[in-house]
Amino acid sequence: MSIARAHPMSLTEFLAWEERQEFKYEFDGFEPFAMVSVTVAHSVIIFEIVSNESDRRDRITENDEYRLTPSVQRYVMLEQDEPAAMIFAREGERWLGTLHKSDAILAMPEIGIEIPLAEFYEGLDFSENAPTA
Repeated sequence: MSIARAHPMSLTEFLAWEERQEFKYEFDGFEPFAMVSVTVAHSVIIFEIVSNESDRRDRITENDEYRLTPSVQRYVMLEQDEPAAMIFAREGERWLGTLHKSDAILAMPEIGIEIPLAEFYEGLDFSENAPTA
């Protein structure tokens, strides 16, 4: 249930409020939305598939929100149209982004695994997206 607010919640207000919640929430810039089946303990790495419709929100708005959320250690943005990923990760106080292409191995020390990027795209055909000469 959503409760009408007199004014939109700020990101600072949201982050302070979210720290006291049992479950994980998303923030759309105005109000919190519950994330289904996610608790605070589950917010270490976030994966998203970037589409044309979500590109700006994922790369700018959500990336900044995750950077400001201490429990998020890594943000993996998988490209929809080709096997590639932009990954932002905490290194001390820094939030650094790196681009990974299809032959990359994604290290996720936060959860103790390494996985080939190509596995996320297994069975997909990108030949129609390939540039023509």
